[in-house]
Amino acid sequence: MCIMDALAYISPTFGEIRTQREEYKAMKYRNEQLLEEAKAANENAARERQEGIEEARTKKLQAILNMGKNTSKMASNNIATSSVSLLNLNKDEKLNAELEALSTLRNYNNRADNYERQADKIYSDYSLGKFNQKRMVRKGVAEVQSKVNQDAMAIATAIMA
Repeated sequence: MCIMDALAYISPTFGEIRTQREEYKAMKYRNEQLLEEAKAANENAARERQEGIEEARTKKLQAILNMGKNTSKMASNNIATSSVSLLNLNKDEKLNAELEALSTLRNYNNRADNYERQADKIYSDYSLGKFNQKRMVRKGVAEVQSKVNQDAMAIATAIMA
């Protein structure tokens, strides 16, 4: 038996190894993408929460500004700044601002929760991908060992013949 005949037995094994290595690289790349997507989703959640806090704070500050404007308007019209109508107006302004701020926070927190659920799902997909990646390596090594043993037996049988 010549070397070319032996290579004819072995070369499909090398092709299989190359194919498995390419599949492994593709799976690893996809897992890296999933990890980046999960990180981005968590960053989006944090950003949404922060934006909600800032917008709620802005609404409260706007209410304080409106209360000051109400007081100045009443004072310019010679109405006592301690009058019941002004106090009620300012109390209503403050209450409405609190309600708007809470509503705003709830909306932003709901969006942040959605991002976090998305990140959890992506992390789950990532974990499954890593598991499959490890399983693929173990299975590939076993298949290659089996194929190499078969090739060695075929070459030994061919040489003996």
